[in-house]
Amino acid sequence: MMGHVVNLLLEFVRENAGDKALQEVFEQANVEPASYRFEVIYPEAEFASLLAACIKVLGTTPGDAEIAFAEYFMQVSPRLFAAYFEVSPSTRLFLERLPELHRSLPKAASELPFRDKVSLLGARSDAIRLGYESPHELCKFFIHAIGLLFKYYGETGDCIELCCTREGAPRCEIEVRFDDEPVAAA
Repeated sequence: MMGHVVNLLLEFVRENAGDKALQEVFEQANVEPASYRFEVIYPEAEFASLLAACIKVLGTTPGDAEIAFAEYFMQVSPRLFAAYFEVSPSTRLFLERLPELHRSLPKAASELPFRDKVSLLGARSDAIRLGYESPHELCKFFIHAIGLLFKYYGETGDCIELCCTREGAPRCEIEVRFDDEPVAAA
């Protein structure tokens, strides 16, 4: 998992439950407290331990945690990744460029275990189909974040999960449908 995602997850816990809860996350995950470098890929097993500990410490369900983390992620990401949001003037362009974003981080792209978790599988004028492959099965997070992208760009549309790894599919496939007329941003 890329370091910036790990850092955002940990900051989410800190902001919602405090430093003591964050310390408890590290203890329950059996991971030494660390500062994760933005562009470095960390072991998936370490992220899985931290994620499970975050859910337990926050006292929530995995699904509710994914939705809450997506809301936090979309609250802070436009500020942290301002240039990327600016060069992608719409939800569609943002999503089409997402695999490129991950590959554009030099350290991450050069790491041997790096693999795209999001891929563009197909496109029509009114929709795109994305593939999502992650051992963490955070498809609820991803779908909710896409819904928040629509709001960020003042657009409307919806997401349909066509198949899911939680139901035995080899990867999640998500169709993102775009309405014709953008709405005014709030």
